[in-house]
Amino acid sequence: MPGPKRGKKNKPTCTNAIASYFRPVSSEKTSGQTREELRSGPPREESEEARRDKSGGPSPKKSGRSTRDKAGEPSPKKSGEPSPKKSGGPSPKKSGGTSTKKSGGPPTKKSDGPSSKKSGDPSTKKRGDPSTKKSGTRDKSGEPNCDGIDEGDATGPGKRKADAVELEGKTDPKKRKSGIDPTWKKDFPWMKESADGEGMYCTYCIKHHPSKAGVKSWIDVPCTTIERYSLRRHAATTAHIAAAAKEDDARAAEETGGIAQALKRQVSLERSAFLGALRAMYWLTKNEIAHSTNFPSLLDMMKGLGLTYLAHLNKAGNASYTSDEIMSEMVKVLSDVPRKEILNCIRNSPYFSLMIDETTDVAVTKQLIIYARYLTEKHKVKTSFLGIVAIDDGKADTIVAAIQAFLTSVDLDINRMAGFGSDGAAVMVGRRNGVAAQLRAANGKLVNVHCIAHRLALSAAQGADGIPYLQKWKDLLGQLYRFYEYSPVRMAGLKNIQKVLDSSVKLVQAKDVRWLSHDAAVKALRKTFAAVVMSLEREATERSEAAARGLALFLKDFKFCATLMMMSDILPKLTKLSKVFQRKDVNFSDIHDRVGDTIDGLMKLKQTPGENFSGLDGFLQKNAAVTSEIKYTQEDMDKFMKDIYLPFLDNIMSNLKERFPDTVLLSAFNIFNPEEAEYDHQDRLELLCEHYAGEVEDLEEIESEHDVFADVLRAHYSGLTTTQVLRKVMKVHGDTMPNLAKLAAAASVIPVSTADCERGFSTMKRVKTPLRNRMNESTLNNLLMISVEGPPAEEFDFNAACDSWGKMAKRRLNVMS
Repeated sequence: MPGPKRGKKNKPTCTNAIASYFRPVSSEKTSGQTREELRSGPPREESEEARRDKSGGPSPKKSGRSTRDKAGEPSPKKSGEPSPKKSGGPSPKKSGGTSTKKSGGPPTKKSDGPSSKKSGDPSTKKRGDPSTKKSGTRDKSGEPNCDGIDEGDATGPGKRKADAVELEGKTDPKKRKSGIDPTWKKDFPWMKESADGEGMYCTYCIKHHPSKAGVKSWIDVPCTTIERYSLRRHAATTAHIAAAAKEDDARAAEETGGIAQALKRQVSLERSAFLGALRAMYWLTKNEIAHSTNFPSLLDMMKGLGLTYLAHLNKAGNASYTSDEIMSEMVKVLSDVPRKEILNCIRNSPYFSLMIDETTDVAVTKQLIIYARYLTEKHKVKTSFLGIVAIDDGKADTIVAAIQAFLTSVDLDINRMAGFGSDGAAVMVGRRNGVAAQLRAANGKLVNVHCIAHRLALSAAQGADGIPYLQKWKDLLGQLYRFYEYSPVRMAGLKNIQKVLDSSVKLVQAKDVRWLSHDAAVKALRKTFAAVVMSLEREATERSEAAARGLALFLKDFKFCATLMMMSDILPKLTKLSKVFQRKDVNFSDIHDRVGDTIDGLMKLKQTPGENFSGLDGFLQKNAAVTSEIKYTQEDMDKFMKDIYLPFLDNIMSNLKERFPDTVLLSAFNIFNPEEAEYDHQDRLELLCEHYAGEVEDLEEIESEHDVFADVLRAHYSGLTTTQVLRKVMKVHGDTMPNLAKLAAAASVIPVSTADCERGFSTMKRVKTPLRNRMNESTLNNLLMISVEGPPAEEFDFNAACDSWGKMAKRRLNVMS
């Protein structure tokens, strides 16, 4: 029975399918052609058997075609027609059985007869067998053997299906049983086949990246492009990589019970909590606020403000880390950060000097405060607080033992001490058994310097010696201050009068130990003189205050007013010099010039009275309401000049010259002074070479370096100060002039003032108050280190402090990074 007529939409016969398979694929995309076909490239390599068949028989493209009749159907072959292969050779698809196709049957697949493929026939070849592709062989019936050809090729030009065909009719031969290769699971364990077998899901992305909006491929809907390439492409996406990482963590947590991940997370939270606690403690101590009573409440306030991570400070409900012991440890590790930095810098400095002073704190404990002066890596001079030491008494032996023990505890070599600064007390500067003398016995290069600020204060205080009225006048200022300071009623009355007179100036205390503080007291009294006198007279009249009456009478006197004006001219000059000497960058080279300028200014006042003393009459007229009774004659003025004014100036100038002599060694360092570049410094060089023997080379080498340096000093450094020249020598000429560089380093660190010690005592009084008088020495040292040397909070290394605390002992709170 002839087969159906072939139309345009009819599928090609097996013979045409073979021809279309070997025909090159057109560059134009045909309908139904898949992406895999375009990507697959050239056809697979033929098997050896297929190549052998080709060489012995006709070309597959020619022999594989069957002739067609006029109706367009392929002409049937006669039964028993020999195969076009080699004579006598068995058909490659024949395996001891009959032909796979019925004799005379049409080659079309839609035949009315039974299936052309027999179940279990050994001639049936599976898809992918290279021996069956591109062969074009014929069976015994003469029909082309299509068993080895992908039947998908017969559905249309260039289209091939990837599904294997079950021959017994179990499934539709046009489709695969499943397009997913089970071996893919080995490389892609996250792949999951959809329920209908037509797509793939990603179990990792479903678990760790659930879709929040819209429909996501691989998660909400399967990927229907069932190719290995699709799996590789999805595995490379950012979302899948993140999901895979989470899956690995989850599996690791399952294997270890989650210990590693939980511990890592817990350590991070606990460290963050402790860092927050350290910041709170640092804020308290840097601002000199009592930490032991305010730290727990400050943490509670921070938690209330939303800093919930601080809750991790509590361990098992009973360890809140706010005990006195923990707070002391926190203060210690915080103070160790600047302390270690300072000590390391001192150890790297070629020389350093110590400045000490002693005082008694609020607990009646004698304290010795210690500061150091040294060079930084950039050759800058720096003064830093080192510590405070409690001593039993103020004897020289006790102080020396305390200094030596302290240097040993911080690993500083006394032989590298270039200078020692102290006040002028005999216990410090005594020639035989003083502190400086004993330290010099251990280090012969040590230069002892009496604080210039103390010397200036003593010069001013001793200027009143031998002038009885000035001693009485100084005592009167103290009485006047105390009269108002300890009585709110009197102070209120004074303020009311000041409001009326528009002179709201508070009286200032004039301290005996700080004679220069009289400058501020004099200025305040001069500005509010009338209000004070009126207030005293009112207190004497209304309340019958005898002290007020006596003070009023003393103020309304010519000598008092003249002395007030005299002090208004003299004390400012001394105060200005004192402020210069209290600067941290003051150098020995500044002493001579500054003192000389002050003496010259006082000499001018001796020859020509100053502005305030010359305006005495104007002052009395301005305050006529209370000074109308003050009358004086020229004789009174001459007597005042002779008995008070001139002797006071002479005493001050004499004391300045005596207390600020040019010490031989300090003056030798003027070899670096640009103003003395033209001088002959032979004697000074010899003195420095002798004093620093062992530190510098012989005199000849030093002289050679100085000859070169003198030319540089005149040519390039003439406009600089001595301090700037010293730094230039160390920084620029250290390699070419090593001996001068060492001398410059020693000169730079020699202290000329102990004003920093006085500031340290002021800080101690703010920290160790009457309410905190039981504070121990260690805590006091740590608090002073933070207050004096601690940097701003944004510059502080809290991580270093946290690590130090974690290493101190075994902690229930894990803060180690």
